[in-house]
Amino acid sequence: MESLTIRERTTAPIDMQLLSDGVAIDLTTVHHVTMSMMDSKNKTYSYSSLDDSPAVSIVTPVSGLVRFSPPDEGIFNYLRTPYKLYWLVYTTATQHYSCPEKEDGIINLVKEY
Repeated sequence: MESLTIRERTTAPIDMQLLSDGVAIDLTTVHHVTMSMMDSKNKTYSYSSLDDSPAVSIVTPVSGLVRFSPPDEGIFNYLRTPYKLYWLVYTTATQHYSCPEKEDGIINLVKEY
């Protein structure tokens, strides 16, 4: 997963590729995924593909492509940048591993004017 830059207050879907040592993680047999995110003010956000109205989903399992669709425009605020995030990949309902494993992904914002 790479760092990315987006416009603040976006609600457009954001696609990310989950990688392990530079190779796409095959999500074909995954139970579900969860995205955890924290802004610079230490507010945390958590979204699961099992939520009633999921904001995260697996788009292309074989290539490790996942999507975050921000549920409202208040999530990404320029004053709270950068946002750190990681994904939990659940191989069963309770067993998981994190991605990225060694450091958080980063989302930087461009100010809306």
